[in-house]
Amino acid sequence: MRGLVLKNHNESTASWAYLMREETPGIEVFGGIVLNRAVGGVNAAAVEHMTAVKGGWGRVVWMPTFDAENQVGYSKENRPFVLSLATESSYLR
Repeated sequence: MRGLVLKNHNESTASWAYLMREETPGIEVFGGIVLNRAVGGVNAAAVEHMTAVKGGWGRVVWMPTFDAENQVGYSKENRPFVLSLATESSYLR
C-alpha cells in the first residue's frame, strides 16, 4: 500500500495525517475535511485552516455528508442541515 486518506465526518484530519506520517515513514498519509455542521458547513475559513496545519498534509475537501440536506431528508430526520448550493441560491431569491 502506497498511502491513504483519513476522513472524519466531524473534524479535520490534517493533524492526524501529520502525526501518522511521523510514525509510519514510507506510507503517504493525507487528511481532509468534510463540510458538515461541525465545521460550520460550507466554510472557506475551515478549509483554509485545514490546509495551514503543520506539514501541509490536509489535501481533500468533501462536500457535506451526514449533515447534507439530502441525507437529512432521506433519513426523515427533523434536524438542521447544510444547505446545498442549489437550495441556497433558491433561498436567496
